[in-house]
Amino acid sequence: MAKRYTDTTIWKSQRWFKQLSPIYKLAWKYLTDTCDHAGILKIDFSEFVDDLGLDEFDIFDFIKCCNTDFDKSNGKKIERERIRLLKNNTILITGFIKFQYENKDF
Repeated sequence: MAKRYTDTTIWKSQRWFKQLSPIYKLAWKYLTDTCDHAGILKIDFSEFVDDLGLDEFDIFDFIKCCNTDFDKSNGKKIERERIRLLKNNTILITGFIKFQYENKDF
């Protein structure tokens, strides 16, 4: 069983996350909980929607919403790359390694 650090302030301090729909928030938590140690997850979409209890899911809109951020100085939308869709339905959470392993001795 893998253990994960979780950002407990994401619900209050991360505007991009607060702007997500409840389904997209659930999907984000699902990805961060089920990806491998490097933040990579090969998605079986039928299993994904079953696990989340959904009838359908627009992965491209989800990625677009997760990659939308807001400039703290003027509030305008800007783009960040939090999630990248790779080949063969594989998702990469780009900041996962840095967040999970920051200040670790290897």
